Amino acid sequence: MNVPYSMANILDEVDLYVTMECNLNCSFCSVRANEYHNKALPLKRIIELICEAIDLGMQQLHLTGGEPTLRPELEEIICYATKKGVETRLITNGTLLDRNHLSQLQDAGLSNIMVSIDGLEPTHNLLRGSSDAWRKAVDCVQAAVELGICTRMSSVVFQNNIDEIPKLIEIANNLGVHIFSVFLGSPLGRGVIWKNRVVTPTAWRVFLESLLARIPKSEYGSHMEIIAEQGFLWPDTLGFDPTSMKGRGVGCSTLLDDFEYLIIREDGNLYQCVFFLHDGTPIGNVANQSLANALIHAKELSDYAKFIELGNTCSICQWNHLCGGGCRGYSFLYSGDWHQPDPRCAAKENTLPPQYYPLCPIAKLNLRTGRIGGSSEHALSAND
Repeated sequence: MNVPYSMANILDEVDLYVTMECNLNCSFCSVRANEYHNKALPLKRIIELICEAIDLGMQQLHLTGGEPTLRPELEEIICYATKKGVETRLITNGTLLDRNHLSQLQDAGLSNIMVSIDGLEPTHNLLRGSSDAWRKAVDCVQAAVELGICTRMSSVVFQNNIDEIPKLIEIANNLGVHIFSVFLGSPLGRGVIWKNRVVTPTAWRVFLESLLARIPKSEYGSHMEIIAEQGFLWPDTLGFDPTSMKGRGVGCSTLLDDFEYLIIREDGNLYQCVFFLHDGTPIGNVANQSLANALIHAKELSDYAKFIELGNTCSICQWNHLCGGGCRGYSFLYSGDWHQPDPRCAAKENTLPPQYYPLCPIAKLNLRTGRIGGSSEHALSAND
């Protein structure tokens, strides 16, 4: 496929939702798995899309859902992408992957997996609505490590599980996990009912500082990388430079400027951020048109043009160069209006430095190095 020269390197990371079906029904599911019964893109079109995305510069492909292991052709998708030289990661709840299945996926080319575990056994099982979800997920992690697959564990943090995360990180380290990712829970999807469980900025800072205090003591070993969502910028935060950041976590101010990160839903709809999946307008659909054409037309979309502009309140704020106006998704979640100020903003008076600034929720902090990036990979990288 030939693409315009100007679009040759516009993609880096693609999250491909190979199904929206799931074997679990988590109460805080950000994508509302099992609530959508759209016809999923056929294997032939997925293979074509991988080729098209590679032509546009894609380096990383994340296979997700729903529960991606429910997709019958998963091995074929992995095999094709990895043979094309694309770093391919499987994002899974781990409950359907025993050692034999993992070995088959590894033979197909899988070398990177992320397993979601959101607390210690009683909490995780309660969240998953399953009495054995924790044990199956931990067994999956252990098997992946033993097989030599680069293994990540991830946790979504709300008020009800935040105290369990330090112990969970210890467990991950003891299992030999390579990377642990901590996500600051947002009330997305079914999680909208958890608005009163979102961790406050003050509590999140205390939490991050508690993790940072454990690292020099080697409580989490010395080899496992630990990534957390930064969430907020405090006046004394070090290492934050939005002009050097890469990835979607740079914020809404760069929407339509680039397509470095892209979500492809199971029905072909395209989105630039998980916050837009349910109530936002897709920037295109690739079920019946090429990815390049869809992105060319996306530049003309008026729906997101206003997202780049700061509203009246934010435009006169002298600190808007730091937060970029915050998160449009949070604005919609709490006010029903994408163009209202981010409700997490503490800048009540323009003349007084606020206690903190709300960053894009996707911005990541490498807890070992202090590097802040617009994606986990950027936070993990040593150089730009």
